[in-house]
Amino acid sequence: MKTAMGSTAEKAARTGKMLALAVSVIGLIAACAPAAPSAAPAADKAAAPMPGKADGVRLTASGQPASLAPAGEMGQAASVMRVTDLTADGVKLFITVGGDPAINGLYTYLAAYDEEERDWRTWMVGDFNEVEVVSDTATEIGLKASKSHIDQPTGDVKTETVYFLVTPPGPQDKTLRVTPATAAP
Repeated sequence: MKTAMGSTAEKAARTGKMLALAVSVIGLIAACAPAAPSAAPAADKAAAPMPGKADGVRLTASGQPASLAPAGEMGQAASVMRVTDLTADGVKLFITVGGDPAINGLYTYLAAYDEEERDWRTWMVGDFNEVEVVSDTATEIGLKASKSHIDQPTGDVKTETVYFLVTPPGPQDKTLRVTPATAAP
């Protein structure tokens, strides 16, 4: 029988999928809920095998758990998607995720280690849909990126491929030189 929402079989399939999704969400919520306190002594807890297996190895706790404090201002590190070590000494390209993943959600940075300051200097190269290193020498890094924008008259999303030449920064450089480029066929 056909209804406004499709056949009875289609409705049953959708209902089954929704039920499976609901059960999954409830299972995740239950798994994340704090465990009820146990009356078992700590020594018994340490000897209890941990649930789950990884690569066929079963782990058993062998000591007392350590309570770790948050790592301070490292929250943004969880957004890092990819790090690429480059040829130039102490230079890396790293990408974080954020914003709208459909339009330029990969924030791309270049980082150079400053020996004097004993810290990383970072520059935002741009925000892209995708980015790849196409050439890498000690004096020049070639990037190919996909970048989108909204065409104002039509409202359509337009995507283009763009290229950049990046000059790795020297120890005294306060700015990063990024030059638009074209790709040779």
